[in-house]
Amino acid sequence: MRTERGGGAMTPAGQAEVVSGVAAIRPETDTGSQVTGNRSTGLRLFGWLRVGPAVAAALVLLGCGLVHVWVRLQVTGLGYGLSTIREIVARLEQEQRELEVELAMLTAPQHLAEEARRRLDMREPKAGEVVVIR
Repeated sequence: MRTERGGGAMTPAGQAEVVSGVAAIRPETDTGSQVTGNRSTGLRLFGWLRVGPAVAAALVLLGCGLVHVWVRLQVTGLGYGLSTIREIVARLEQEQRELEVELAMLTAPQHLAEEARRRLDMREPKAGEVVVIR
């Protein structure tokens, strides 16, 4: 047997009851237990907030959407950072290649001989100026 909220008359499940001049048919339940007017349908959040299934589903979808947006923002930010780092690496690799070419040029024997003549007024030794020490 079920009771109507607000103290209505008790009628067996599946039977019609007249409430305010309108016939209401009570659905049958599988459990056979009585439900009082203090129904607790929905989901309890934070122990004090009760929401229906549609609101709970909407909150879950909203949470998933916010997480998705946050992840996309993180990916975009990391992509920009990665792009900047790749540009720096490419610039440093180019600079390293240029410095290697400059080092090879500066240590070449012809360049060293020319710089010695120009800056230090050095010349090639004559045949009698070379002393071999054994």
